[in-house]
Amino acid sequence: MDKRGGIYLLIGLLLLFLIIDVGLATWLLTPPLTRRYVVQPGETLTDIANRYKVHEQTILQQNSLRPGTPVQPGQVLSIPLPPLAPLLEWEMQLAGVAGTLIGVFISFWLSSLAGLLPQGLRGRILGISLAVAIISYATIQTNSHEVPATITPLFVLNCIKDGFAWSMSLPLLATALGFGSTQST
Repeated sequence: MDKRGGIYLLIGLLLLFLIIDVGLATWLLTPPLTRRYVVQPGETLTDIANRYKVHEQTILQQNSLRPGTPVQPGQVLSIPLPPLAPLLEWEMQLAGVAGTLIGVFISFWLSSLAGLLPQGLRGRILGISLAVAIISYATIQTNSHEVPATITPLFVLNCIKDGFAWSMSLPLLATALGFGSTQST
């Protein structure tokens, strides 16, 4: 591996360690994960507890309700979820990962146009950028305070933005350190 390839790898690894370190610290300090849920007509607390695989008593405590209190249609409940629950929401995660990948490819394309990527290292840089962006995405999802109930355009745009920002940092840092020129060595 030449000097430029090594610096891209080093920067990528440092970014990964930063993301993982900050993410782990945040995860340990994050309050319990919840989902806001609007009670539908005909639903009981038992139905809701079974849907989210939590005990009814847990929902009652989370929402400061007394045992035996019936839930009403339209009532908003806070449902506690397991720590890694956001990663189990497959539709949400597919949309988020797709948005993150779009952000990575946009930054890679712009970096190529701007001449920030050395010719012989583009594949490695793309791989490192993908790893940094995907790990960042997973870290953000596991550190969420609340799991969204639906996929929104804002969620997807934030994923694109984050994928772009993390993957663009690699060629920008390498260029700032003097390793970003496209001239061969």
